[in-house]
Amino acid sequence: MPKIILITGGQRSGKSGYAQRLARSLSPHPVYAATSRIWDEEHHRRIERHRRDRGSEWETVEEEKYLCRHDFTGRVVVIDCVTLWCTNFFYDSEGSVEQSLEEIKKSFDELIKQEAVFIFAVRRPLRHSLLRSWNARHHRHGPLRRRLRPNRRQRRRHSRNGRTAA
Repeated sequence: MPKIILITGGQRSGKSGYAQRLARSLSPHPVYAATSRIWDEEHHRRIERHRRDRGSEWETVEEEKYLCRHDFTGRVVVIDCVTLWCTNFFYDSEGSVEQSLEEIKKSFDELIKQEAVFIFAVRRPLRHSLLRSWNARHHRHGPLRRRLRPNRRQRRRHSRNGRTAA
């Protein structure tokens, strides 16, 4: 039977670092399953920095959606971040909640059939992330965009341009 550990926290709250320390305490050579898509150059640099910070004892598996395709049997695996992992399904289904949840559940069910220790890091409420992803893709200038609170980068950009972000 697999062991599942769930770690939650806000953005940049230290949950990834905690998950990694926990994984290293359980295995000398843990696996880091990176689920984030590279959206821009800044994000790419951050990912590279995190990879260097983890060190050579880590095996990194980059998989945006289908973690179940990888054999993690007998390993300790940090899955960072579940929110981004699920958002990838939602984004690719063009906002279909039912289709996304069906694919996520199927992939998750296949993944946890493996005898492994899975440490899941969850960054924020999934519903918010899915809505933001769908909104960004389908309503760039529509009313949903205005209802969402801008993230830190958007607020900085707006303040540099002399505009006030809501």
